[in-house]
Amino acid sequence: MGQIHLTPNQPGGAHQSYTGGSDPKNEFHEGSRAQESVVDTGYMATSEVLRIFQSCGVPALTHRLNSAATYPKFPYCSDFSNIYHSRLENDTDATVQCIRMSVKSSEEHTLKSIANDLHIWSKCNHPNILEVFGATEFNGEVAIISPWAEPLHLFLYEGTDAPVDVYGLCVQIAEAVAYLHHTEIVRAIKSFIPQVHGDINGMNILVSKDRTIKLSGFGNGKISRSTITRPMDGPSELVLFLVRWASPEALSKDMKGPTVHSDVYSLAMTILEIISGLEPYHDVQAIQFVIANIMRGIPPNRPAQLSDDIGRADRLWALLENCWAFDPSTRPTASHVLEVMKELSAMTPSQGNARSASLPPLTTPLYSKPPPPAEEQFTDSEHAVSQKE
Repeated sequence: MGQIHLTPNQPGGAHQSYTGGSDPKNEFHEGSRAQESVVDTGYMATSEVLRIFQSCGVPALTHRLNSAATYPKFPYCSDFSNIYHSRLENDTDATVQCIRMSVKSSEEHTLKSIANDLHIWSKCNHPNILEVFGATEFNGEVAIISPWAEPLHLFLYEGTDAPVDVYGLCVQIAEAVAYLHHTEIVRAIKSFIPQVHGDINGMNILVSKDRTIKLSGFGNGKISRSTITRPMDGPSELVLFLVRWASPEALSKDMKGPTVHSDVYSLAMTILEIISGLEPYHDVQAIQFVIANIMRGIPPNRPAQLSDDIGRADRLWALLENCWAFDPSTRPTASHVLEVMKELSAMTPSQGNARSASLPPLTTPLYSKPPPPAEEQFTDSEHAVSQKE
């Protein structure tokens, strides 16, 4: 196995590494702080970031990580974090999300905004929202600790051979979003406005050991858009890829932040993704044409997986199109999406000629990298964009 280097993206930060074949006990540890540089770099130490997190209500981790049972799960890395599978001292399997931060002292306001999102996440009490155990320092970085759960796409296409009720999965996702938008969570955090997720897509949908859907990724969108994480000079391939789930107003430079309406738009894209097994706009390879279609209010083409039963598929497609309305105020609520998805999930093959609730054949992996766009793909996309001009 090759060498994996974990380097905090912080000037003067500690450098540690995991080398395949070595004893992970000597490489990964929590609680014993990495030695901090005595040189004033203008960046906050990890301990200071955690202090600000906790002052904003982000809970501290109450059970220590078992360093001997911690190993990297690098296929699940994002642009700004590394994911580890670990175990707490009480023998609970845990996800360790290490955020690569370099926070200047002048960026405390941004840090507190992200901490507020994490605080809201920690206050959520719903079976379809991933629990937060707390925040701690791990390997010299800020880490968010949650129960261990697998990415949904691995569960769907690698983790099970049994038929999967994809409509039922979408009901659980809608349950989580409806809860987040509801006044119950508003009361829990003493706020007067509904809470939003801001980054709903299949990569933030996880599956627990008991096969329960878990919505995660709170604050990820804000972190990736902020200046406190600097993975590279420009937008990465992953960030550009996730544009496919974004609403028109979310791509506007006048957008001040995500709303319940933009959440519903992304929820519908995620439902399309789960039911079809295809990323939104899967037939448009060039990202600039995806953005152009979104900004002109042109929805994804209806995939073949949603054209083989007249009853349920037609009702689902009508719901999705309503969620993709260009005017955010005309989109249905997450609660309405939930009720319709419950009705569709309850349908049997004898009702409306609906097909069995099994996983559709996968023609394109959910998170495969799109191939370089061919000339004819640009032409096809350009034609699609011009349909509303």
